[in-house]
Amino acid sequence: MFLALLITVSYMNGFSQLATYQYTGKVLQQTTNNDASGSPYLFDDWQPGKVFLVTGDEFDVRVKFDALRNKFYFTRNDTTFELGSDVTEVKLKSPEGQEMDFRKIVTTDDKHPMAGFVQVLASGKVPLYKEYLKRTEGENFTNGIFTSEKKIVAHNSLWTILNNETVPVKLNSHSLEELTSDKKDQVLDYVKSKKLNPKNERDFATALSYYNSLFKG
Repeated sequence: MFLALLITVSYMNGFSQLATYQYTGKVLQQTTNNDASGSPYLFDDWQPGKVFLVTGDEFDVRVKFDALRNKFYFTRNDTTFELGSDVTEVKLKSPEGQEMDFRKIVTTDDKHPMAGFVQVLASGKVPLYKEYLKRTEGENFTNGIFTSEKKIVAHNSLWTILNNETVPVKLNSHSLEELTSDKKDQVLDYVKSKKLNPKNERDFATALSYYNSLFKG
């Protein structure tokens, strides 16, 4: 039995000054693996973000995403807090100014069980999710001849949900054609007219968003 629940609330575009709503989070005690090289964060610096709660409340604050633990942190008065389980969505701006939308998704599909945040690259009939995942690999070891190092390594992935199952997505023309097979000719014409490259993540998401728009009344 498969269950996929994308928890979302309506939101306002852009990032304003810090909201008056005061969210109380858990004070974070430790955020890194001290014996592993590399960063657990998607971005090392705090980024402007908007947080949405299941209650409908929302507030602006500076956030970091920990891809090692799939958790969002925020800072207030020089103290770092962990966002709680009542958070359904976080929008942030990357260092380059790109707006990124993260929503909490829960799946019980054996192929891809998870309960955490993914970036929504496209939504609609065929959604496109990007999961930022980091793992600690290797070990710190030396015997005078051979030396190894424990590292935090990124393992990001793209996937969608089709017929109530999670399906991995590859950035290529064949994958795009399979996902949009019932509107393949229209999507192909769109890709050609916009000079999109399906091997590029942003272009692939743009093509899929166009496909999803064909089903909106």
